[in-house]
Amino acid sequence: MLGEAKLVPVERKQDRLSSSLEDYLETIYVIQQRNSVARIKDIASKMAVSPPSVTGAIKSLKRRGLVKHTSYGYVELSESGKKQAKEIFKIHEALTDFLDKILGMNRDEAEAEACKIEHALEPATAKLLAKFIQFAIEPTEYCEGCAERFKEWRQKETETTEESLSNRVEL
Repeated sequence: MLGEAKLVPVERKQDRLSSSLEDYLETIYVIQQRNSVARIKDIASKMAVSPPSVTGAIKSLKRRGLVKHTSYGYVELSESGKKQAKEIFKIHEALTDFLDKILGMNRDEAEAEACKIEHALEPATAKLLAKFIQFAIEPTEYCEGCAERFKEWRQKETETTEESLSNRVEL
């Protein structure tokens, strides 16, 4: 039928986690990858927040069905929590790699900036950007050495700009 529209589910803004809750989810994921279990004190330490702040966030994540937690017990991601946390982590890593490996920022600065960027993007945009970054960094038949060529171009561009500025100053 001509003009038949497909209904595509769209994530409503009120359904999205806050930046802070996304950070908690990602932190729990990272800790569980390393230690297999996450504790309130581990999360608090990694995020540089107080244990009561972690407890409040865990309660909110638990209400959403993203974590399992009993008083004084371990924090465990539910299946949906693990899926969402893994996606957040992949996007964060891709953005960090982009800033570090392509733009040449130091890794610590890249980590901090990636965290800011990931929360500013809509989920669909972040996923597409992560795929593009993977495409640019990993050699494929379509993009062999793209990241390295960009770095070389950027270096030349920087040198040309600096040279142009110094020539203007001499006039």
